[in-house]
Amino acid sequence: MAALSGWLISSNLSISTITLAIFIWFRLSIWQKIFLLIGRWRWPMWQRTFIALH
Repeated sequence: MAALSGWLISSNLSISTITLAIFIWFRLSIWQKIFLLIGRWRWPMWQRTFIALH
């Protein structure tokens, strides 16, 4: 029973995280999306850029 409730909490958390990620994605401008896609293999640089922009 505890394992089931733990799984429900973790799956619910992942669903809300995905929803939040989609919401953030739609709020990003096009050039920020390009930065995000380019930043997949240059993650630390992209992260610094993102922090500097906000």
